[in-house]
This record gives sequence, structure tokens and C-alpha cells, in this order.
Amino acid sequence: PLPHATATVAPIPTITPTPLPAAQVTQSDATALSQSFLLACNNPATYSFAGQGVPCAKLARGRIPPMSNAANPHYCVDDWHLVSSFLYDTKANLQNFAPQMTIDGAALQTTTVPATMIDPAYSLKYLGAQYYYTETGAVVSPQRLHVGKHTLHQFDSTGFNRTVTFTVDASKTGACV
Repeated sequence: PLPHATATVAPIPTITPTPLPAAQVTQSDATALSQSFLLACNNPATYSFAGQGVPCAKLARGRIPPMSNAANPHYCVDDWHLVSSFLYDTKANLQNFAPQMTIDGAALQTTTVPATMIDPAYSLKYLGAQYYYTETGAVVSPQRLHVGKHTLHQFDSTGFNRTVTFTVDASKTGACV
């Protein structure tokens, strides 16, 4: 008779990915914000003007702007961030807007969205005339911003000069909750 073979199959472990919290800002979220009309994200009724797929609801958590209404705003160490300057005006006035940016004295490599016409329906209704916008910014990974206080400095040759101090909170604390 032929020998009878038996095989033992070890169960294959299943890896269950840890889901991201709904509010967490991903790299694709920060990138989408960097390529959008950010002013439209200020009002849920105008989110559609920001651009298709733009996560406007994540703007406050994901964007580190040149000015803040809060003293020492807080951000989450687990998030990707958009560090940017956004400006709207006439196309001619936007041509020379080219801010430079540093965090804690280290220069950021930025990209600039060319002067782009704002949707006429939005521009006329909310701004009173036809304008263009531009944005210069950098998408920053969670590894770039450690827990603690940081200083963002944005400036250009036209006199634009802003400094914002902000804090990055540890996982599961402050802005990460």
C-alpha cells in the first residue's frame, strides 16, 4: 500500500487594520486642501465651491495658517498638515505673491497654485466682484512636527510677514481627542 500523507495547516493570522479616527487628517486630505479654494471651506453651504473631494470639514484640524484667531492653536501629532498662505485679489495683484515659510527656523519646500479664477457665482455673491486666488504651501507629514511648541514664520518681499506659535499635542490628548 501507498503511504498516507497528512498535512497540518496552521491558521493564517488575520491582520485587522486599525481604522483612522474619522477626523484624522491623512496625506491625501492635506494634499486635497492644498489644491483647493480654501475660502469656500469657511461655510458648509459653500463647500462645493472648494473643489470636488475637498475635505473642508478637516480644514481647522489639518491646516496651519499664517494667522489664527486663537492664541497658540493646537494640532495633532498624528495628522498630516497643510502649512499655507492663501490670498485672493485681482490677477495682477497676485502675480508677485510668493511667501517663504519656516517652521522653527527650517525652510519649507513649498508649491504655489497659479492665480486661478474663483467661481463667478461664489465670487460675485460672497466677495462682491470677480477675483482670483493663489496659495503657497507645503504638506507636512506627522514625522515632521514633534510634540511641543513650534513657530511658523511666513514672509515675502511685498511686506507680508506673519509669525504664529502653535502646539502639537501627543496622541490621544488635546487636539488628538
